[in-house]
Amino acid sequence: MSPRSLIGWLERDGTYRARRCHQLGYPSYLVPQLGDALCQRHRGDVHALSGEILCHDWWAIGTNPADLRRALRRAGQKEGTGVAGHEGVGIRYYSALQPDTGTIHEVPDPDYEWLLLFTPDHLTICRNSGRQRRWRPVLYPPLAELAYPTQLAHPDYYLHCA
Repeated sequence: MSPRSLIGWLERDGTYRARRCHQLGYPSYLVPQLGDALCQRHRGDVHALSGEILCHDWWAIGTNPADLRRALRRAGQKEGTGVAGHEGVGIRYYSALQPDTGTIHEVPDPDYEWLLLFTPDHLTICRNSGRQRRWRPVLYPPLAELAYPTQLAHPDYYLHCA
């Protein structure tokens, strides 16, 4: 099973609001997808993208609808059975739940391995440290870097950071 992530917005006081991403939650996949969503689909407007992300929990984040539909089929799910495509962001769950809230200094839910939080300038990427029972910030790529995330897309990059 793919690692699960929380994706959302980090306030200046260290609190966050985030939504759950249940599939394809590792940064080497998510960061390029978020970069494409931000730069190509939302014209660099981080507030618009994070606002859309915070409206729903996500089955998967991704901007290519054909790729996401194939992933849904492989997982044995169909659109309309609790999930639906959402243009420019991914496949969302039908859910009335509110976003998760917390701080990066609290004990994380063990079901979530990654925490990706937007700010006006950068994306904060934290890993659930497991034994230490805390979110460990591992990377702070500037939003401008998300437009061309070649190094950020390499899976081993996050293993060395963590």
